[in-house]
Amino acid sequence: MRLRLTKVDEYQFLTCFKHSLWGSKSSRFKDWQEGDSLAFIVNKSLAALATVAGKPFHSTEVIWDNGLFPYRIPIKFVHVLRKDKRVPILGKVRETLTSAWGPKYGWGILNQQVLEDTQAENLIKAITSHPNSLTQIEADLATLLSGAKQEREVLSKQKKPIEK
Repeated sequence: MRLRLTKVDEYQFLTCFKHSLWGSKSSRFKDWQEGDSLAFIVNKSLAALATVAGKPFHSTEVIWDNGLFPYRIPIKFVHVLRKDKRVPILGKVRETLTSAWGPKYGWGILNQQVLEDTQAENLIKAITSHPNSLTQIEADLATLLSGAKQEREVLSKQKKPIEK
């Protein structure tokens, strides 16, 4: 069992869900294999589990609104958690990441390094032990995308420095 993790915001996550794609600015998918798992972290919580569903490819079609990620790999979402059911990166989840990559485990997430065996199983179990809301998310996708985009716009306005 091979698992990678990635961290995105809600809108990027839902965009990946909509298009069944994961993208990168660099050619990082050479050693990714069909059947590998990819867990999504959104707002410091495990939000979903997908599997690699095909071979990597290159495309210049714009999918994401925060840049062109021309290196892509098809994914299939298998387990998606509603916002209120997501698993925080605390306790056993954090212990698993720390045991794999040390206290600076964010580097492993950033580089989408592989977790294998027990560590991968622990994180997959943390996600799949909660109800799967995949069909509900699919049904509400347009509304969820719109809400996530508005939420992001509000946050970006809050972060801008006040001009004097």
